[in-house]
Amino acid sequence: VNEEWLADKSRFACDGLKRQRLVAPMVRMPNGELQAVEWEGALIAVAKAVKAAGGQIAGISGQLADLEAQVALKDLLNRLGSEVLATEQGFVAGGTDNRANYLLNSTIAGLEEADAVLLVGTNPRYEAPLVNTRLRKAYVHNELQIASIGPKIDLSYDHENLGADAALVKDVCSGAHAFSKVLEGAKKPAIIIGADLLERADGAAIHATVAEYCKKLKKPNWNPFNVLQTNAAQVGALDVGYKAGAQIAVKAQPKVLFLLNADAGKVTREQLPKDCFVVYIGSHGDNGASIADAVLPG
Repeated sequence: VNEEWLADKSRFACDGLKRQRLVAPMVRMPNGELQAVEWEGALIAVAKAVKAAGGQIAGISGQLADLEAQVALKDLLNRLGSEVLATEQGFVAGGTDNRANYLLNSTIAGLEEADAVLLVGTNPRYEAPLVNTRLRKAYVHNELQIASIGPKIDLSYDHENLGADAALVKDVCSGAHAFSKVLEGAKKPAIIIGADLLERADGAAIHATVAEYCKKLKKPNWNPFNVLQTNAAQVGALDVGYKAGAQIAVKAQPKVLFLLNADAGKVTREQLPKDCFVVYIGSHGDNGASIADAVLPG
């Protein structure tokens, strides 16, 4: 019954529904202030901006956008002649062409069967508590051997920290490190890379090195290569055709920019053309709503 309970982080997220809730559409007035208006007025303002944009439109999906809304935004922009759709969180260049490059391929439940795991630049205890619960279960019942590369972390169970030097990834994947033998001798080994790590300058090299090594570790019906996404909406967005990284939309210098629950502050007014009309769609006022010319609550 309690195998897949919500972690406290999500259980108490409902408290946030009471704060900065968007309850009415708003449009930015000539004095620079956002003012509540009727839905008709807000939609007319957005329609005028879209019509004047001539197809120079872009969209950015935030970390908590639902898949249905992502598809609806994509369909809208495609009909308007634009293909510029991106997620807030970045990823390695070209890494989204193959779905296995950005998935937790071993699956959350499957990690319970793993007998050797290497964590690279991630702390699942805080980034994905249910993943950490499965790893702890495997540690207790399957004598899972687990190691990490990165800062020292407390996973609530014993593991070996190999160090924080990124060069250790190459050492392990080349077979030169002692933990390489552990992975290669395991029946179901797994390597889990943190998604935030892949946004670093050396992220692409780390991804390619681990992915290549995992081909050697692969078993029948078992893929040891895993990326632990920290944004709930990331995988769905990549699946339906969004590109990774808000800067893709910024580089397009659009005349209209749609922000779908995009509140991470990855885009600022200074990065956009002065005449860019920003439309924020979301339930709460945050970074995205603060730079918007029109706010559509939803």
